[in-house]
Amino acid sequence: MENLFTKENALRIINSVNGKKINIRKTIEKSQRASDFGLMHLYCVPLDAMDLTKRTFPELMGMEFTDYEDNVDEAYYKRVMDHLEEGNGIYITLAYVCDGEPSQGDEVFEYRMEGYNYDVEEDDHIEHFIIKSAKDDVFLRHHSIDELGFDMTCNYGINIRKVDGEYVYRWGIHGGAGCHTPPSFDEFTDMGDFDDFLDLNNPVNQLVLSVMENCIVFE
Repeated sequence: MENLFTKENALRIINSVNGKKINIRKTIEKSQRASDFGLMHLYCVPLDAMDLTKRTFPELMGMEFTDYEDNVDEAYYKRVMDHLEEGNGIYITLAYVCDGEPSQGDEVFEYRMEGYNYDVEEDDHIEHFIIKSAKDDVFLRHHSIDELGFDMTCNYGINIRKVDGEYVYRWGIHGGAGCHTPPSFDEFTDMGDFDDFLDLNNPVNQLVLSVMENCIVFE
């Protein structure tokens, strides 16, 4: 992956799905192989008209959230597609960020802010974050979590809706704020604000999009 830390590359990835048809089932199945996120049915959740997730797909199918466990079956995928046909949206988790320390041989990306003093010797000035997905686990190295402006209560992915017979895709974040109920989808923005965890100028989002790009399966 080259030229990761640019807004232009992030915009290219966002626009790369326009006019194409994503294979929803295969994309969900691919994302589920990441396996660390939790119950497999949580990799795809329903969205209402306001981009809120008030119930999971097992709950829409009349089951208890915790009873469904990892039994993602044909009825589950049928409910996903029916939800889209009913004019609603779905959200597929493709990546998330958490604390992590790289091992020998792991690829580590470093972002340096212009004007920041990186001439430090203390290890506590250096932090690593792992961006996990079904395709890649990559590490971001930086010297201050406060400057990176991202929310580790969120996960990253794609919002899919069917509008006038065509699929419409939006990339962004689901969840947020830890206690936010119900979870919501928020789209990436291009407002030129580095500190906004939704903004494409944020290097975390630029790297996350580069990882997520390889998680989509097209028809």
